[in-house]
Amino acid sequence: MPGRPERLGLVLGGTRLRARLPLLERTIPRAHVVCIAGPVATTFAHWRSGVITLGHTRDERAALQRVTGLLDAAGRRGALIVTPADVVAFRDFQSGRALASVPVDDLRPGWTAADAGHLTLAAFRGALLGTDTVIWTGALGLAGEHPFARGSIALARMLSRTGPASPRLVLSGRDTVAVVRAAGVEVVASSTTSVGQRPHSRKPDGAARSETP
Repeated sequence: MPGRPERLGLVLGGTRLRARLPLLERTIPRAHVVCIAGPVATTFAHWRSGVITLGHTRDERAALQRVTGLLDAAGRRGALIVTPADVVAFRDFQSGRALASVPVDDLRPGWTAADAGHLTLAAFRGALLGTDTVIWTGALGLAGEHPFARGSIALARMLSRTGPASPRLVLSGRDTVAVVRAAGVEVVASSTTSVGQRPHSRKPDGAARSETP
């Protein structure tokens, strides 16, 4: 008897889409779950409301339009699209003042969403635990700036501590690899474009093999 089809999850964060378009064109049509966070989530929200962010090149706007179409098609075929429920935000970056997690709808004018909130992380974890493989591209917040890497680190630890049911995690991009390493999850390949991982608690023979998404 044939086994059930592989359930694929995608975590999409980061900022620019153009360089990642080939990966997204391959992955979104096959994904059962797509979790969107980070600056790109705000960009999608603005795009849908008719706002074009200043500084986006023509190529980037074309990529945004293409990915939006792919996500809409995925939703119509029944894929679960998970967007942020809450965020961690700041008004004065220099002072390091950050709000606690606040609902997206309550985000105040002048505040910048800088990381995924705890409700968003819980929703991502719940959606992704039913998948066999998760492809992750892009950090969930300003991962290079403390303390806004916390959401990405928390998600990496969540996905690596779920026991035998843990999905295989495939990483794409230097920022993603860096934040997973910062979470204490061992990266078992050196490629910055696609690597497998395993948590430290697993034995070496349980390590995921590197593969290109």
